[in-house]
Amino acid sequence: MELLNDILRVLVTQKKIEITVKELCHTLNCTEEALQKQLSTQKLLKLCLNKGGIYTIKFQPENLCLCEGFLNGDCYNKSCPHLHVCRFGQNCKSLKPSQSEDSERFICKFPHKLSDRVNNTFILKDNKCLEIDQVALLDLLRLHREYDSKRVNLGEKSSSLVNIDKQSLNNYPLHPKTTGKTNGLQIKDSKTSTMSSLRETSEENIRRQNDTICKSSDTTTLPKIPDGQTSTNSNKTRQIDVIIPSEKFAPNMDFEMVELILDNKCKGNGSVKQIVNETADENYRRYTIEFDNRQSVDQLLTHPVITYANVELKIKRTLRQIDKQSFTLKILTDTKLDPSRVELYVEALVGKPTIVTDMTNSSNNENFNEQILLIKCEQQIDFEKVHKVYSLKNKLQNKVIRIGEVYEADTIEVGFVNEQQITLDLLKLVFGSLWSDVFCFTITNNGINVDIELINFDCLNKWLLESHKFEKEFELFMRPIIDLVDEQCDKTDDQKQESQQQQQQLSPLLSQSQRKQSEKNYNNDEKSEQEKQERKTGKEVNIYLKQEWAVVAAHPVFQTELIQYIKAQLNCDIEVHDNIVTTNNLHFYSNTRFQTPESILVNRINNFMQYFQSRECKLKNSELNILKEHSQVLSYKKMKDNIYFVIGRNNLINKLFPTQNRLSSIQQSTSVDSLSSIKIKETNEQRSSIQEQTDSQQSPFIDKDKPLHSMEKIHYPIENSSHLQFFSLQKFEERLKYYLQCTFKVNMTVIRDTKIVLEITGRNNDICSARDAIGNLFLSLQIKIFDDKTAGNWTIKIPDSIYVIQEYLNKNDIICICQHSTKKGITVSYFSNSPQFGLDPTQIDDILNIFLSLSSQISSSSTKLLKKWQEYEKIIHDRPDYNKNICFASEPHAIHLFGLPDIVKEVHSTFENLKKDLEPKLCKTTLNPNQINYLLKVCHDKLKVLEKQHSDDSVEITSKLQNSEFKAPIDLHEKIKLFLLENSQIDITRFDIKCPQSLSQTQKQRFDDVAQKFHCLLEMKIEQTQTQSQHTNSSSTLSSTTTTTNVNIHQGTIHVRSGDLTTQSVDAVVVCSTSDVLRKAIIDVAGRQVNDEFTNQSSVSSKIIETSSGSLPCKRILFIPWTPHQKDQNMLQKSIRTFVSDAVVHALNIGCTSIAFPAIGCGKFGVPADFIADIMIDEAENLLMKYPSKFSISFVLLPQQRPVYNEFCKQLNALRTKRTNPAHQQHPMDSSPQNVLKITLISSASNTNNVKKCRQELQQLIQ
Repeated sequence: MELLNDILRVLVTQKKIEITVKELCHTLNCTEEALQKQLSTQKLLKLCLNKGGIYTIKFQPENLCLCEGFLNGDCYNKSCPHLHVCRFGQNCKSLKPSQSEDSERFICKFPHKLSDRVNNTFILKDNKCLEIDQVALLDLLRLHREYDSKRVNLGEKSSSLVNIDKQSLNNYPLHPKTTGKTNGLQIKDSKTSTMSSLRETSEENIRRQNDTICKSSDTTTLPKIPDGQTSTNSNKTRQIDVIIPSEKFAPNMDFEMVELILDNKCKGNGSVKQIVNETADENYRRYTIEFDNRQSVDQLLTHPVITYANVELKIKRTLRQIDKQSFTLKILTDTKLDPSRVELYVEALVGKPTIVTDMTNSSNNENFNEQILLIKCEQQIDFEKVHKVYSLKNKLQNKVIRIGEVYEADTIEVGFVNEQQITLDLLKLVFGSLWSDVFCFTITNNGINVDIELINFDCLNKWLLESHKFEKEFELFMRPIIDLVDEQCDKTDDQKQESQQQQQQLSPLLSQSQRKQSEKNYNNDEKSEQEKQERKTGKEVNIYLKQEWAVVAAHPVFQTELIQYIKAQLNCDIEVHDNIVTTNNLHFYSNTRFQTPESILVNRINNFMQYFQSRECKLKNSELNILKEHSQVLSYKKMKDNIYFVIGRNNLINKLFPTQNRLSSIQQSTSVDSLSSIKIKETNEQRSSIQEQTDSQQSPFIDKDKPLHSMEKIHYPIENSSHLQFFSLQKFEERLKYYLQCTFKVNMTVIRDTKIVLEITGRNNDICSARDAIGNLFLSLQIKIFDDKTAGNWTIKIPDSIYVIQEYLNKNDIICICQHSTKKGITVSYFSNSPQFGLDPTQIDDILNIFLSLSSQISSSSTKLLKKWQEYEKIIHDRPDYNKNICFASEPHAIHLFGLPDIVKEVHSTFENLKKDLEPKLCKTTLNPNQINYLLKVCHDKLKVLEKQHSDDSVEITSKLQNSEFKAPIDLHEKIKLFLLENSQIDITRFDIKCPQSLSQTQKQRFDDVAQKFHCLLEMKIEQTQTQSQHTNSSSTLSSTTTTTNVNIHQGTIHVRSGDLTTQSVDAVVVCSTSDVLRKAIIDVAGRQVNDEFTNQSSVSSKIIETSSGSLPCKRILFIPWTPHQKDQNMLQKSIRTFVSDAVVHALNIGCTSIAFPAIGCGKFGVPADFIADIMIDEAENLLMKYPSKFSISFVLLPQQRPVYNEFCKQLNALRTKRTNPAHQQHPMDSSPQNVLKITLISSASNTNNVKKCRQELQQLIQ
């Protein structure tokens, strides 16, 4: 049973319901034979063989499951055959310790443990699960239910990726833990090969071929398409890709076999028409096969894995499916847009909720010219609505936006954080049973990465569900590869026709939008055919550059870079002459229908010029030499006198002019070189910043010879304490600077002296607008309060919780300030109605619901427990993530935890384990009253010594033992039980002493002192005896009122008890199996388990049947057949002796030290009671003489068997008299009345000699 519990705990720890046999043996350090033996005796775990030929053990209970009706609040049946537990489990909001001493009770009225409900216990008992770890069993039942529900959800929504988790794609399965990676998502254009080439830059991407499986020198292409035919997208709907192992792994499998297998699976609905393509590498052979009709493809894809002769054929659709829940936004820019604007734009397109993921292929030190955003929705997207909204606004921050589609992801990139070399064996070891979902794979990047192509999108969802586990356990990253759709090349005929219909439906809207945006420049209705022809063939376009840009274009190095940049961006050649840029072969993108050629070219030149800055400065002759030294990377022009106009790349200008605020570029550099020798001219006239294009016809970059505007500066003091606190957030300060710079073209500097002052620099109108914006921002400041009524008592008890909450807010770039008040609780300050800084108040509620608060209390003053408790508190406080992921507040005998759920649960379980191990708990004993009195009065000093030894554990024995219990930590229970048992092995000796008169108090004290001297417990009673005949009656009366008598035989004891066999706490209870009444009575109380064991064994054995105790307090039950031979007295006597001896010998052989018998034959068999008593007690005496040991034999008679009980007492008294006072029989009792002192001595079983001495001294004392 312990091995079964270990298996369940491993599954719970790993949070899965299936594990390989190899992994389990390694984890538990056991053999497969032990596992197999355990599996054959239970009904919770099943041995399975997965598709990969690997044996696994799966948690699959046959008759145990959680009641769905109860979880949904619909089942009220108290006899329901399913288990009833709280639907929320550990997440139950009522899961708080009550004020009672039992800290495991909770306010929630629904069961949180299986044993909390009586019917649950019956169900577990019927399924033989009572001895199983109930905590692990409940966790696995909940996990099993979750797996079932997830499997159903994936089947209903196979195209959904968001259903995996309601976190953003940035958060869970898409980001590696390595540095240097630009994005968690791996993005690929449809022109990029997924399985045949290494990751290349976007300019070097190669169009993906459907006939490619991996890059290999052994690849063999066998085209089967007849001449003059091409494999169009229309044909691809009738094509599938088939993977089989390479010849190395499946030498007997070839294409002919594949064709026959597929034809058989189609069942006459179609057949293979042709093989379109074939490739191979060292691991796989891949075929692209075309069928007669599409129905054949659909039928085959219902079972994508076919096993034939132990070889797996895997099938997937050749034509990739468009993701109906995702699309992309491509923004032609080299600086990323404001995220808040993007969120508002996306919300206008598709509404909420959405997940926006930036997939731009750039890093901190690399340039880019296009920002790419992936938009993921929970529901299918209405693309018609999207295009309607897009037609009305296709620019953001004056940057052109394009909408694109994406394919359903079916490929995932995997790599180890430590860049470990990847092999096939390693992959199978890591992913285990999930490897059966793999279609094929390609190892890339010199063997440290691998692209794993899965059978379908559903398999990808399943892998992403497990990604957290793999990333944590094996220190690797897993991220899906997103492929973008080529709008012109990758659509089927049906999709193209649908696109054309949508275009026709949207044409009125597009025309209307076109007129609105270009009515200042030209009228589409008045265009001549000649102008339209010029637009198709390309006309000459001339752009006049403003002064700054003309200086850049005049530099030979920069001019060459500009020509190359435009060539890469627009695929056209330009010529630069002084301040004029000319081209006559400018081609258009399909989605730039609302822009003129001039605006397109100006936009690209604008992007290029963002890499440069300009300065106007007064230089000396010596300083002019510095410019000449940097003439290869600087362009300059003399204006007048010694004033020069200098332009260069951003980083170089920042080094040469470290103290100048740069106003000519939106991008801002933090690199400053203090060694610059150039002085900046101190003047109020600064050159205006580069303006973005606002009108497509009249470009702002055309030189207008406008005068330079003067710059102004104002100071905005921050005096309100509620405002000041936001400047402790670096993210807020950076975002505010960026917002003011982008929106109002002003620079903001935070001056920190005795107070905080914002220095705003810019044009007069701009800085006034910026100042008003700052004021309006702080006017929108709101405060939300969370107290013990709205959020829980942690808001008052745990002040440090604000640090954990604030850390989470900062990590997620949420602008909020969290504070604590002992009266109010938690206060959260936030901005409302601000797209850049604000958030919805419900978001704050959602954020606080992420965290978990748990408390742990102790009710004992155990020194050891308090010391360990305080030591672990210090360990938590010293954690590097304290006040980041977890915090606590400590009280006397209690600790209150707060933080992220997984960490809080882990820490809370540690405190609970400390309580479980070290907090004293009451423990019941099985001692009888005589034993308890003996321990308290005779062994009192020993008990006090034991308590003193464990004083640090707050052990209580003497104060609790009177109630047959003691209090101690769980790990000391067995030790104390053993101590009490060893010291309570007692013998009871009874004898009479003639007493001429009543005893005085002094005489009684002397008797007690004598008994204490010999370590005995003395009980005395004075009675007046009658005549001989009356004495006999008195003896009978005494026997009838005494429920227990005993006689010591060597080291053993014979007892006669009045009671019930089912209540005897002995090692073995003997049952006459041929007595239907007795057998049925015992089995009914013992339970179904004993009944099953007896039934199973009785069919194969007619002798002694040994079973477990079931619900009885004994350890074993011995069923022994007995039938009286009433016609033959000798045979009857012999059968009784055999019944007793067989039971005792069997009990001795199995290690028992005590046994209880019924009185056999006294019921329906009608054997005289005195005969039965005489034989059974005599045989018991003989056995104890024959097998000298500490063995106890009890004869238990029911209370209604009083005559039989009296006979057994009579025989036992005769035996006692014979052994303790043989001469007593020779001197009949005096028939005259006299006083008799009845003495009972209770002593240790090993204290026989002291009992005799004590008896002699007591007799001398009375005389």
